[in-house]
Amino acid sequence: MLNKMRHKIHNMKAFLVFLSAINIFIIAFAQTKEINYNSAEESRDPFIPLVDNNGNLRKEFKRPVDEASIPKVNLMGISDLSGTFYAIIDGEMVKEADTIKELKIEKIYFDRVIVSYADKIFELKWEQEKNAGKK
Repeated sequence: MLNKMRHKIHNMKAFLVFLSAINIFIIAFAQTKEINYNSAEESRDPFIPLVDNNGNLRKEFKRPVDEASIPKVNLMGISDLSGTFYAIIDGEMVKEADTIKELKIEKIYFDRVIVSYADKIFELKWEQEKNAGKK
């Protein structure tokens, strides 16, 4: 009986040595890919599906442009001069078709400005109550 126990212990030790050898082999020969966690622009947005609506694999995984990512501008006022609307953005007077900070001025209304950026349309609202006390 003692010999059987010694034999089992010997077999278990041999098995552990075998597992250790496999583990060392995996660690030594595994190919690693360095991941740059500091470059968010280069990483894929995990919320964009890998396939499009037709079931085709997407080739580009650009992050969608949202209002928070457009260049920061301050709509300071809107003026109507001789029937033409002008907007004052960051202290600069602009009219329709002008560009400021990569934003193209598409249309100016009495209370808002429609701009385009990265092939998307955005609205800048003029809030008179908020800006009434500013000079």
